[in-house]
Amino acid sequence: MRWVILLGVLILFISCPENPLEKFPLTETGAANLPRITAVDPANGAELKDDNPNQSGIQATVTITFSDYMDETTLTTDNIEILNTTTGSKLTGFELNYNKTGRKLYIRHEDWPDDAAYLITLKTAIKNTYGSPLDGDGDNIDDGSPYDDGLTTFYTGAGSGDLVPTDQPTITDATPPQKNNQSHLPSITLTFSTNMDTATLTTSTINLLNSDSNSVSITRVSVTPTQVTFQPTDSLDNFRKYYVVVKSSQIKASYPTHTPSYLFYLDGDRDGPEADEPDSVWYFYTDDTTGHDEPPHVTDAQKITGGVKITLDQRMDGSTITATTVRVYDETGYIPGRIVTYNDGNNGYIEYYFLRGATGKLDVFVSREATSEDGLKLDSNNNGIGGEFDDDYWKYGL
Repeated sequence: MRWVILLGVLILFISCPENPLEKFPLTETGAANLPRITAVDPANGAELKDDNPNQSGIQATVTITFSDYMDETTLTTDNIEILNTTTGSKLTGFELNYNKTGRKLYIRHEDWPDDAAYLITLKTAIKNTYGSPLDGDGDNIDDGSPYDDGLTTFYTGAGSGDLVPTDQPTITDATPPQKNNQSHLPSITLTFSTNMDTATLTTSTINLLNSDSNSVSITRVSVTPTQVTFQPTDSLDNFRKYYVVVKSSQIKASYPTHTPSYLFYLDGDRDGPEADEPDSVWYFYTDDTTGHDEPPHVTDAQKITGGVKITLDQRMDGSTITATTVRVYDETGYIPGRIVTYNDGNNGYIEYYFLRGATGKLDVFVSREATSEDGLKLDSNNNGIGGEFDDDYWKYGL
């Protein structure tokens, strides 16, 4: 499905599914980049092994590798916290050493408590040599603390059951899919990446809106820790778009007690934690099963003597085929044309005869407002929904 994020649109994950700021770093290091953690040993959630099994206690080192050269004065015990998530107590007495050349931080303790789980937090006060703060979630955006703190976990002995998550919950699937939906009483289902607090999965936090942004009544029909299903109270209108709005900042995971509090909330745009988590939104379109189940599509555009011929896979309403909805351009711009529209069998045809000479490559444009005899608007991205804002058809290279 196509996600719309910023709803705040997944599933649309009005959270695509995708951060609007594109990242094109020129280099892997330097002032233009926020430093991030590139490797951890032991890996996140893995076991910390004893360096010297013959000696009492667990002597071991955690190694953290950065993407950039770090300011050693910021790698201090004030900016690095180790929490024993089995007992809820902070660990003290660890030593820090930094290898400038290797960009590696070594965290060592001579007596890690056994049978315990740990959470290491590297705060955003840690900076690179250019003064840029740590980018804990690796999205190349300065989200501030605690949202960009670097997190990693490990355990000793039998402590794996006390590990805490280091990521927010996300929506992994949603139905109806973001396309034509022939049911007027659809099941609206969200599936989550982890167990959720089911008390937060309600009609207060998950809403259905029509295309006029008016609320549509829904009822929760089932809920489990990883999935919730709603259904409209009344039959939905035909030929209409509906939006599912998931209020990310009000939906929580069922995480262990010692998980950082900001990780409980849904990651609406799937780009890591941030202070203002956008809602997640997606939409579907209602359509009955009479006539054509799908809106019309352009299937071909080809040159003919004095113009171009456009073929559609349905019979078209000729009144919607005008100089506004069908146009042709060449290298010098718009080419005025005389339009002839006709239907033959199950297909519609548009012949566009140029009123001036054409130069070079042609671009053929058919607007989303071009409509079939059954009243369905053009669909160019093949998602089963016609007439979308960006639903225009271009045929290049004629």
